[in-house]
Amino acid sequence: MNDVFKEQLVKKAKRAKDRIFSVGIIVNAIIIFIIYLGVASLIPVLQIFVPFIFVMLILACWHLIRRRNQEFEYAITNNEIDIDVIISKSRRKRVFSGYIRDIEAFRPLGSSEFEHTFSQVQAEKDFSSGRPEVVRYEFVANFQGQKMRIVVEPNEDLLASFKSHLKRGISKFN
Repeated sequence: MNDVFKEQLVKKAKRAKDRIFSVGIIVNAIIIFIIYLGVASLIPVLQIFVPFIFVMLILACWHLIRRRNQEFEYAITNNEIDIDVIISKSRRKRVFSGYIRDIEAFRPLGSSEFEHTFSQVQAEKDFSSGRPEVVRYEFVANFQGQKMRIVVEPNEDLLASFKSHLKRGISKFN
């Protein structure tokens, strides 16, 4: 039997947007706490809940900031590719599943090959680390009833598995 199973984990890089999000969450929590203290000073019964509100705001900030820690897992099983997002190393969610033979076009990110196929996409998803120094690839596939452009960052081993299952004439590699 020639069964194939390959998998790869890709950690999403922190961007300026993620840092701004974290700072925004913390600033909003501080503002909410200050407003609550002001209201609690006017209504003495609410002062009982000040420690509870403080702890709840810290936990909410921690939870929301941790959700930004993401990893993508690519798994190729025979002709099928599955992409999962792993949030904070504790929760997994399937974000893409399809057959490699159903991919309409496959190319390195930024290439001009198959421009007609890539211009017809209805949605785009980036399941890569986002680091510009890493070679990324993009492909077009039908997923959930729409034509989707998907960006991935496969290593050489995974890329070889892609190549062996793609239909002839739909891929360009450097």
